[in-house]
Amino acid sequence: MSSATDPSRAATTPPPGREARSPARRADPEDVALFHTSLAALTRGGVPLGRALRLVGADLGRASLARDAEALAVAVDAGTPLEAAYADPARPFPPLYRALVAAGVASGDLPTALDEIAGHARTEADAARRVRGALIHPVVTAVGAVVVGLVALVFTAPRLWGVSEEIGHGNPAPIAAVALGVLAALVVAVVVLVFRRSPVTGTRGAHLPGVGPLREAAAEAGFASTLALLLRRETPLHDALALAAGTCDEPGLASRVRAAAERVRGGEGLASALAAERAFDPSVLWLVESAHGGDGVATALTDVATLLRRRFERGLDRFAAWLRPAAEVVVGLVVLAFAYAYMVPLVRQANEVLELWGT
Repeated sequence: MSSATDPSRAATTPPPGREARSPARRADPEDVALFHTSLAALTRGGVPLGRALRLVGADLGRASLARDAEALAVAVDAGTPLEAAYADPARPFPPLYRALVAAGVASGDLPTALDEIAGHARTEADAARRVRGALIHPVVTAVGAVVVGLVALVFTAPRLWGVSEEIGHGNPAPIAAVALGVLAALVVAVVVLVFRRSPVTGTRGAHLPGVGPLREAAAEAGFASTLALLLRRETPLHDALALAAGTCDEPGLASRVRAAAERVRGGEGLASALAAERAFDPSVLWLVESAHGGDGVATALTDVATLLRRRFERGLDRFAAWLRPAAEVVVGLVVLAFAYAYMVPLVRQANEVLELWGT
């Protein structure tokens, strides 16, 4: 199949005169899931694509994705193929979604491809929701501590620390200032890195400690789903691997898949090539090894994607379970440093007064 007529290639190749680049913006994953779920249901029910897109846009209300739905409807009604309009760099859809839509159109099973995208978006939204839920309490506590600390720093602490310095115990102001600065920086970092972007599955999400294996599992599940759909539409195996590699969010996985594609091009079997490049864990590769024929391999890869998603969800539960207490410990240590700087002068002055009374 030539690249000039292969829609799945069109999904990952920008129009002439445009450079390939990541979407300039990312839509809310929950809106993305609703968009694709609704569009899948409408197209499955036989609603014309342009009208289906407008109905989905109306459901989204004021979400930014509603404007994209209208723009897609206008393009489709004007005769632009859906996969080409969807792959426009102005749209907030990553390469994985573009490849899935193109494969769905080419295979005549667009609703299934849209359901795949909706499932991926729901996974991303759920991951972000769990991480944010684990961090919201420590962040609120930290904000309260910063506010209280600033009030104390401005109105009461200077006189207290001045007296402490006069009686020869030094000025602990630097400790308090550093503690509040660190706490404020932590709050800003969490808000920017976690609350604005997906912390686990987003291509530009925060790289929090411990999320590496989770991001890898999410990327592997997406790759397996994409490869399965490409194989169902009878894309040659080595081409399907190369296309699926282009949709991977994780550079390490993408390079391993490309190396596996070269092995397959040289005549090696899919399971053997994936095992040699460690694209999947041996625990799931046996599903691919036991499959026969294109449909069997595609089914096996779908099962692999399901297993990897479950593994990802289990790991995400564990990650969220320790994230909140870890964040609270960090906040507590910083608050303790400020409390030390604020309370020690009081204790020392009280001791001075008690000594004077004792004499």
